[in-house]
Amino acid sequence: MEWLHELIFQPSYLQTVLLIAVISAIGLALGQIKVKTVSLGVAFVFFIGIIIGEICDRLDIRTQTQMVQFAQNFGLILFVYSLGVQVGPGFFTSLRQGGLKLNLFGFSAIVLTTLTAIIAFLVTGLPFPDIMGLLCGAATNTPMLGAAQQSFLEVHPDQIRAANNMASACAVGYPFGVLGVLVCMIVLRFALRGREGEKKSHNETYVAEFHVSNPALFGRMIGDVNQLTDKHLIISRLWRDGKIVIPSAKTVLRKDDHLLAVLHPGDVEQFKVIFGEQDDKDWNRPDIDWNHIDGSNLVS
Repeated sequence: MEWLHELIFQPSYLQTVLLIAVISAIGLALGQIKVKTVSLGVAFVFFIGIIIGEICDRLDIRTQTQMVQFAQNFGLILFVYSLGVQVGPGFFTSLRQGGLKLNLFGFSAIVLTTLTAIIAFLVTGLPFPDIMGLLCGAATNTPMLGAAQQSFLEVHPDQIRAANNMASACAVGYPFGVLGVLVCMIVLRFALRGREGEKKSHNETYVAEFHVSNPALFGRMIGDVNQLTDKHLIISRLWRDGKIVIPSAKTVLRKDDHLLAVLHPGDVEQFKVIFGEQDDKDWNRPDIDWNHIDGSNLVS
């Protein structure tokens, strides 16, 4: 068992990778636990890191510094890259649809949180790196922490401990940033429950499957359907010859195509006449697994 003791207590690349893997595995597993439909998800990894970090400190377990720095920078790169891949395709669309208002809200939040951090620094007398770490944690902004640490070390390259304390302060503020958002969402949910009920009656949606059997649509593009009516619908899937595709406005309709559409309940009969038929399957049941409705791993 001596090799196991050395693996755990002796700083090495393998020991650091193993520790990061354990933190990630436990955090991801516990993050799936839901309490009344609320779960922390991937944020739980951060909390497990705080707990295991405290345990390692009490047991005097040290890690390989170079490997920790590599993991930190590499993880930050992956985080920013995956965020860009996820948000990038709809960036300009969202910018046109209320982008100015949302950016103003975001800028206001940055100004207010920064002013709060400055006031806390002046009132409490805490070191500036600690205040900066608390700000990063409260905003749940890990890239900001990395940028702050890098900037701080460029100005004070000999104060590595202070930069590490910045990360510790971020770890302290992070849980409150996550829980604060959850509490605000719960409060707003109860406060706006009445308004949601009113809006639901006006904006209720319906999912229906249509069978293209109207000869007038054979060979015409989906975009041409909008010219036949003043009603609107969104076609999310098209089944043709046992295969599924994500349709666009330029997709040409053929005989016996099946379309999965989202529309207003009052418009169903009109589109039923346009397409020809409506399938009997109920697509509005609450137990439908939308990720596997067609037996494929289709990703749009």
